[in-house]
Amino acid sequence: MDFQCFDRPTLRHVAMSPSPGSTITIIIITIITIITIIIITTTIITIIITTIIIVIVIIAPRSSLEMHESLSVVIVLLTSRAPLAPRGRHAEEE
Repeated sequence: MDFQCFDRPTLRHVAMSPSPGSTITIIIITIITIITIIIITTTIITIIITTIIIVIVIIAPRSSLEMHESLSVVIVLLTSRAPLAPRGRHAEEE
């Protein structure tokens, strides 16, 4: 009889029993990946907000008063969390 197939571990056995060093490595790689995703996401959000503010300031007229007003409108829109359109029963009445 040929028992050679029992000598070699299959891929399932290797995956089910990782060594302690590899689990620590997987945890470290996962933490680094999560931190990297958070950094990339916040960078993209910052770039988008900065671009919106710059575009509105450039499109706004050259008057410093109107430029200040447009900046304050942008800041209010970015910081407010209230919905812009009315919802619910009152929306149908209006």
